[in-house]
Amino acid sequence: IDKHAIDESGLLKSTSLGWQLLYILAVAITFANFFHQGFWQRSFSSKNDRELYKSTIYASIMLFPTLFLIGVTGLLAVWAGLCCDENNVGAFAFFSLLAKLPDWVVGFVIILSVAMSCSAYDTLQSAMVSTMSNDLFQNKLPLSVIRITVFVINVPAVVLALKNVDVLRVFLIGDLVAAATMPPVMLGLADSLYFLNWFDSLIGSISGLLGIFIFGTIFYGNAKDGVNLIQLPDGLYIDDYSVLGAFIVAPVAAVLMTFGSFVARMGLLYVWAKYKREEFRFPEKQPLDSRKYAGEEFTMAAEESLRKDNVESSVVE
Repeated sequence: IDKHAIDESGLLKSTSLGWQLLYILAVAITFANFFHQGFWQRSFSSKNDRELYKSTIYASIMLFPTLFLIGVTGLLAVWAGLCCDENNVGAFAFFSLLAKLPDWVVGFVIILSVAMSCSAYDTLQSAMVSTMSNDLFQNKLPLSVIRITVFVINVPAVVLALKNVDVLRVFLIGDLVAAATMPPVMLGLADSLYFLNWFDSLIGSISGLLGIFIFGTIFYGNAKDGVNLIQLPDGLYIDDYSVLGAFIVAPVAAVLMTFGSFVARMGLLYVWAKYKREEFRFPEKQPLDSRKYAGEEFTMAAEESLRKDNVESSVVE
């Protein structure tokens, strides 16, 4: 690598887009992972909170240097003159560098890539089965029917994948949708915010998407471009602040309107109570019956496991 190429590339210089990406990518990836059912499966399959914390820390320690090294390959490809020009975009930087490495390295990368792809696909299939069986149909349909349905859903997905769709843009749109819809859901997991219900979360999620449209309309000066902003037609690497604004407005609008919905709902209940000459009561925290969501058999097994853990802890003490 020519040392002069490092300075001439300008990749190590501070840019407005670079600072924007520090926020955009952090928010996009975080909320996209919250949206990913596979992560929730792993979270709730943990033996207890302590094991979940430990596994998360260990996984992060291993993932950070791995992702850092993969990210650096883009810089190395540019500095080595292997990327990027009109015919070789930045998305191919890693592969441009890989083509110059020994065959055994290429073979090792192929094996890892196949393993990672199979793992991700397996997680996706399990997540779809779990979501449809438990969340959509409340465990009332046979598991075989759910699996057949998931298989059928995969057919158009494979056909669409063969049409050379811009995968990075698809991911980015999914990230923006997650940033608009997941904050209200996460608020619902806080015990102190028990008074928020599904209606508040729904209003907040819709408002997050609507906020992107309103921001885009104001930013571009017309409603058509405001609607198109949700699709991020120009991608991520653009010179204006439209993408940054969308990723700021989406979660902020979602959170504000979630609480706004609650305030409006309480206001209507207060007015109705006064109209009926009844006492207005603030919502009380209701006990959660896990059997309603996880099934009685699973809940009993979880309670038995927790009881054994408590017994073992008592013996150790």
